Formats: sequence, C-alpha cells, structure tokens
Amino acid sequence: MTLDERASYIASIEDSISFIVSQQGNSDTVDFILGKYGVSYPDELRDSDLMDAFSEIYAVDADLR
Repeated sequence: MTLDERASYIASIEDSISFIVSQQGNSDTVDFILGKYGVSYPDELRDSDLMDAFSEIYAVDADLR
C-alpha cells in the first residue's frame, strides 16, 4: 500500500467516523470497531487491517444514511 493510498483510506475512515458520531451522538460503535484492531485512532491502524476496518466503518456509515 502506498502512502497516498493509506492517506486516502484514513481520510475516508475519518469522514465516516464524523458522520457516525454525528448521527449516533457518541463514539461507542466506532470505539468498538477500532478496539477490535487494538487502536484508538484510524492513523494507528496497521496497513494489513486498514481495508477491513474501513469496510466495517463504512458499512455502519451506509446503514445510517
């Protein structure tokens, strides 16, 4: 994964997180998903976990729209 690809995934995750938190009023769901990967913030995700975490967070985002 290139640095640009990583930055793009992280930006997309952060956008989805902002939307999820605005809709749910808390970060519990996001915290749970990131916690499954042993991190608290998207930029802490390993490259090997980035796409899976993105998929999970994006799925929640899509369900709320």
